[in-house]
Amino acid sequence: MRLSPIYSVLYLSLLFCWSITFQSCDDECLNISCANNTACIDGSCDCPEGYMGEFCQYTTCALAYCSPNAECVMVDSTATCVCNCGYTGIYCESELRTGLYGSYTAADPCHTQAYDITIDNISVSARPQRFRINGWGGFTDPAIEVFGEICTSTEWTLRDTVFADPATSGIVSISATEVGTITLNANDIQQMGISYVIVTPQDTQTCEVVFVPN
Repeated sequence: MRLSPIYSVLYLSLLFCWSITFQSCDDECLNISCANNTACIDGSCDCPEGYMGEFCQYTTCALAYCSPNAECVMVDSTATCVCNCGYTGIYCESELRTGLYGSYTAADPCHTQAYDITIDNISVSARPQRFRINGWGGFTDPAIEVFGEICTSTEWTLRDTVFADPATSGIVSISATEVGTITLNANDIQQMGISYVIVTPQDTQTCEVVFVPN
C-alpha cells in the first residue's frame, strides 16, 4: 500500500522520535567514564566499597594503607594518614627522632665557649618519641645525660636528666622552661633551640641554648 506524502512524513517523524528516545535511554552511560573499573548504571557510577566521588575516583580509608602508627582520615576527599606522636612519612612509617641523630655545636650563653653534643637513642626507653642528648651543657666530669621527647616535626621537649650526686656535680636539677623549637630547611634540621634552667646550691641560671648540626 502506498502512503500519501503527508502520511509518509508523519510516519518518518514518529520513527525518528522513537529512535532518538530509545537511543537516549539506552546510552545514558555512553559519555560517562567511571574510574577504578567501576560500572556505570543508569547514568551513574556505582562505587564499590572503598571508593567515592562522582566517578568513583577517590579512595576511602577502607582501602587506604596507613602504618599502625597512624589514623586514616578523609581530607578534601583524599585518604590521609595522620601520624601518631613521634612519627612521620606518607604512611607514618618513620620515627621523627631518627632525623635528630648526629652531632651538633651548642651555642649556650651560660658557657664561655661553644661545646659539642650528640643525639642518639642509646639507653632510651622503648617510647618512640624519646632520644638522648650526650654532652648537654658541656659538662664532662661528670657527664650529664639528658633525654628529650619529640612529637611533631617543629617541637621537642626536654624531659629527664641523669647525673651524679649533687655533692659531686654541684648541680641540683636541670629542667626545661618551655617547649623547644626545631627549624627545618628542606626537611633537614637547620637548628634546635630550647630554654632550660640549671639549679646549683649557689644560684639558678636560665639558659637559651641553640644546637646547630655539624
